[in-house]
Amino acid sequence: EDLIPVEMAASSNQFLVDGNSLNLGADGVMRYTMVIRSSSGALNVTYEGLRCETREKKLYALGRKDGTWGAARSSKWIAVSESGSRTYQTALMNDFFCPQKASVKTTGEALSALRAGFHPKLQSKAKR
Repeated sequence: EDLIPVEMAASSNQFLVDGNSLNLGADGVMRYTMVIRSSSGALNVTYEGLRCETREKKLYALGRKDGTWGAARSSKWIAVSESGSRTYQTALMNDFFCPQKASVKTTGEALSALRAGFHPKLQSKAKR
């Protein structure tokens, strides 16, 4: 119900974060549900985490058609690459959850940034 679009210029897919799922844990990990809708209407739903301190991502679960979750095959943290093409995880880290390479302080701060389309600490994005 509270799907917030994340702009990805180089993709025809829609990337949407479920605002209701957003949670900054006591461990410093931002957890969220990502919905990716292809141009043909196919949906991929994942529950993921991003850790700003180490610039890593983790896939916790995959959404199933019946609305349940299946555990991810691997529970390892993986580095978010800064080289190559921009991924939605890179966009979430750089533009919303870890502006200027520092973690947001609250879930509300991240939610406000997502709804605004950029984090206020990123002045150049604000002037688009």
